[in-house]
Amino acid sequence: MRLLYIQTVLFCLCFAKAFSDPNEATPFFQWIEDNSEYSKLASTYPAFENWIFKQFSWHPAVDLPRTSAACDPSRPRLQNSTLNDYFVKDYAHQNENFYKMCRTELVINSNSAMLHNIKSLSFDDFEGLQNFKRVLFRWENNSTLLKGRLALKSDNAKHPLVILRMGIFGNSEDVRAEKFIMQILSQNTPYHVLVIENTTGVDFISHNNFLSAGGFEESFQTISIARRILDGELPFSKQVSKIFLTGVSLGGHGVLHALHLNEQLQKPVIEKALVLCPLLDFKAATDRLSERTLKTTLMDYWLQKRLRFLESKEPNLFRFDLSLFHETIFSRFIHRIQEQFTGVHAKDPKLNWKNNELMTKEIGEKDFSTAQNILHKYKNIKTPLLVLRTATDHLVDFDDNTKALESLLNPSEENNIGSILFQEGHHCSLPVAYRWDYLQRLFLDYLRD
Repeated sequence: MRLLYIQTVLFCLCFAKAFSDPNEATPFFQWIEDNSEYSKLASTYPAFENWIFKQFSWHPAVDLPRTSAACDPSRPRLQNSTLNDYFVKDYAHQNENFYKMCRTELVINSNSAMLHNIKSLSFDDFEGLQNFKRVLFRWENNSTLLKGRLALKSDNAKHPLVILRMGIFGNSEDVRAEKFIMQILSQNTPYHVLVIENTTGVDFISHNNFLSAGGFEESFQTISIARRILDGELPFSKQVSKIFLTGVSLGGHGVLHALHLNEQLQKPVIEKALVLCPLLDFKAATDRLSERTLKTTLMDYWLQKRLRFLESKEPNLFRFDLSLFHETIFSRFIHRIQEQFTGVHAKDPKLNWKNNELMTKEIGEKDFSTAQNILHKYKNIKTPLLVLRTATDHLVDFDDNTKALESLLNPSEENNIGSILFQEGHHCSLPVAYRWDYLQRLFLDYLRD
């Protein structure tokens, strides 16, 4: 009888866990209510920028002229029924050939880079955006808080989850550059979607009281969340069948680091990844944006407005001194991150993930620049990775970054990396330049099971 009682109790516990409420909270995960302290944004885009975004507000055009039969965007371009049997290099090669052949029919806008950037940030809200609910992740070992937005399919069935890491200064309360990806991934698709803020964002900094540069640190956050989901630790775990990963710009840098860590796990948690205009050479990119030029002077003005809440915490970031005119706000921002990385992340157990076996193995005694370096780790990457990049990019310089991928894209290299190079669409502004149905097919064909 005692054995029967124990078996009954264990069965009930397992049954309860299997049918747990996805709206429940755990010490690591919680849903954020609208009136919560975490639903308030510390800072946002300057008022004049929001006014400009409103003037340029737009939805993707769906009633477009028909293309020729050979260039029909809805025509499947996969020769196999599943990408798992398909090498990503070949997939990218097929799609790049399709793009080159049909470019004149796929391009809908070839305006200037500045207009592309403005319009990519002016993408209007879409039906279904309200399904993205605020969520919070909390690491008790180092007190880190991380916010995001999660949209689950309503049928309670198992579906793949796509994690999207935002670009520089990205806040989950004020999504702009990534909004078109959210729409593509969530509307009429089989995917759950989790959007996670960038650690350079004002929300993250205000909730954690330290500066971070994404990339290396974000990769551990992403892997930690993915492992907990697949290990059944989160309330919605039972609804997730597998995990895909995507990222934009600096968020793409963190995705690349995460894939490297993924391959060191005994049981990898990321099935495949897609990045747009990723930052690859962190030092080259930050050095370029730290030089005093007209562009970086205008960027200083923007940063001072965007990060204004930091003035009381980091007054030296915004201090004006003619003798220091050669220093940009961005360069001071990066310098402070470097100081905190070597002085805090590498030494303070509260913040540096030292309890994590992978972090201990990876970080060792490395300095900030070494830890952020990623290209040399991609020689033999096996996790499928598709890179979408644009030939014109004044933010993540093409020559310093995605051009460096060329050697890895050689068919003789034993890795699973493919890339498509676009001539239009400045720095991830692809929906401004190309047909919406074409981009939908490009994303969903790659991510499908």
